[in-house]
Amino acid sequence: MKVLVVGADGYMGWPLACQLAAHENVQELILLDNGITREKVSNIGGDSVLPINSFSDRCALLKAKFPNKSVEGISGSVLDMELVVKLIQRQIDTVYHLGHLRTAPYSMSSHQACVETVHNNEIGFLNLIWAVKDHCRQTRIIKLGSFGAYAGTGLKIPESDIAINPESPESERMMVPYPKFATDFYHITKANDSLFARAACSNWGLKIIDVMQSTVFGATSDYTEMVGEHTRFDYDQIYGTVLNRFVLQGLSGLPLTVYGDGQHSSGIMVLKDAIGALCKMQSLPLTEGEYRIVNGNPRPYKIIDLATMVKEQLNTLDLEVTLSVNEFDPRHEANENSTYPVTTAENKFLDSLNIDTPIQTEILETAKMVQKFGKEIDSKVIYPTLDWSK
Repeated sequence: MKVLVVGADGYMGWPLACQLAAHENVQELILLDNGITREKVSNIGGDSVLPINSFSDRCALLKAKFPNKSVEGISGSVLDMELVVKLIQRQIDTVYHLGHLRTAPYSMSSHQACVETVHNNEIGFLNLIWAVKDHCRQTRIIKLGSFGAYAGTGLKIPESDIAINPESPESERMMVPYPKFATDFYHITKANDSLFARAACSNWGLKIIDVMQSTVFGATSDYTEMVGEHTRFDYDQIYGTVLNRFVLQGLSGLPLTVYGDGQHSSGIMVLKDAIGALCKMQSLPLTEGEYRIVNGNPRPYKIIDLATMVKEQLNTLDLEVTLSVNEFDPRHEANENSTYPVTTAENKFLDSLNIDTPIQTEILETAKMVQKFGKEIDSKVIYPTLDWSK
């Protein structure tokens, strides 16, 4: 099997590359990345708190660890249509598309950042689906969407379309995509990608799995440990997700900055579970023209509860931790109590994998790893200063 990973140098891309290299069915692994995350994080004064090698050195480590596999690292972007076509013409079996320019805060930081995010994410994905359409329609695309692009309707979210007239007889029900809504331009690109994917499947017979992924947290997997190379772990206000920031703040003696009152919710999935699920998706049965949604969101947590969990776990390491509530609200989330429950009966794929690492366990293990390997953090980049409304 030939597999292409777009965004292979990223937080999820690297552990995915390591696990795919170890997969018995993967003979040829092509890793593509343009280094944009490293560049953007450096520009704001941040850095991965865990030490990481260059992309080329990472690929060399992977080749050395799996000498019987073909592992190729390519510095490039899906914005380069000529390169994308050349890769797809190699009759790729599966493409993992993780090559989006993140994050929501970055997309809201300036006009330039907004346009760059939209251009990178939407043109890049359009290049990919057109290349597959024209050169290898049997290629399976597994793309990362975002659970944050769903509208907070209060309805449970299925892994397929939803009936807008559920009281009607089944034969008369109109099925439509679950509503999408976003208040930042990054998540709007994720919503648009879902429509692009549907159009590609219905018009051209492509096979696409759209992973509506919740926030992922964790610093390691069995496979990154096997290769001996960390994944990146960011903590700044732009690229550091909520638990990353909380753990680093707690380890550094800083208060945990809970945005608003912390009553709003976020889905959290442990890194090793998310990567394991992605790897399993290459063997999911798909018919020609099938667009399949997988909700990568085991359960939602209130932000205040996540902060409390971090405090409790760091207390076991004899660290005193304080919470700062209602001091910062850059996203204007105070008093929001939105939740995104997933209907368990319709979350069949994740349920079938029986993977659900306790988040408390991952918080403690991550804290220990950062204590052991982490660099000194710069507190100036961790505190939120970007107000989305301004």
